[in-house]
Amino acid sequence: MKNIKLFILAVFTVSAMSVLCFSQEEEPIIKKTVASEAKVQYDEQTEKTIKALQDSLKYTSENLRDPFTLNLPQVTTTRSTQSQALPQLKVEGFIWDSSIPQAIINGKVYSIGDTVEGAKITKIDKTGITVLFNGSTYTIR
Repeated sequence: MKNIKLFILAVFTVSAMSVLCFSQEEEPIIKKTVASEAKVQYDEQTEKTIKALQDSLKYTSENLRDPFTLNLPQVTTTRSTQSQALPQLKVEGFIWDSSIPQAIINGKVYSIGDTVEGAKITKIDKTGITVLFNGSTYTIR
């Protein structure tokens, strides 16, 4: 009995909904106006103001920086046309097979990282002593 009541209620609801939906005429609630149909009249002063605003809002990049150029300060380096010769370094001996390799140059003991007459010692091994002088690398045997 309960199922029959539910069935009758469902049929009644569906029929009532269909009557309500299909009996109304389809008329839009809000009418849209096309922009071309809307015509606005301005007085002469308003038109001058609009024109002046449009002219002042034009984009120009004349005082702005160019994001595609590198605006870092230019550093100029000059090298002398005369290259200095490697100073006279007399290697009297070296110890390379230890935790602190050392060399005896011009009668004094030096380690890696020390500077001898402007030449920096960068490496001491069994083939010789490597020094850096004026941006060039030299090996002394």
